Amino acid sequence: MATPTEDNRHTVVEHLAQLFNNQQLAIQIEDEMFKGFQGHSREYKQQFRHLDYNLKQNQQLFQRVLNGSISPQQIATMSVLDMATPELKEERAEIEHQRLDEVDTSQEQAQLDKTRYIGGQWIPVSVLPPAAERWEQIH
Repeated sequence: MATPTEDNRHTVVEHLAQLFNNQQLAIQIEDEMFKGFQGHSREYKQQFRHLDYNLKQNQQLFQRVLNGSISPQQIATMSVLDMATPELKEERAEIEHQRLDEVDTSQEQAQLDKTRYIGGQWIPVSVLPPAAERWEQIH
């Protein structure tokens, strides 16, 4: 597993410096990325791609990094889920909520499948006599 080369690191600093128009901030962010992903060139490059994309897409994130409310260490290791725009986070939360509702519904259905409505009551199948005995009781 290769570590990021000095050329890679220099390219990342240049790109971030251009993005932020702040060389010192770019150096700090890249240094924290290097520390966080040292020895893992693929992860370092992937994190840079995520960072670059999300800083361009999410002005709120960009401003929070620029004004210091998100530190270089935090942004350098932040997950893509945390970097997402507020709208995307809300959309993901809604999808997750829908999935949980579907799971709840399927669990409720599974419980209903384990019961029978007999004599005005829901009776668990586990307490019912076998089908042959029920047949004899009816006839």
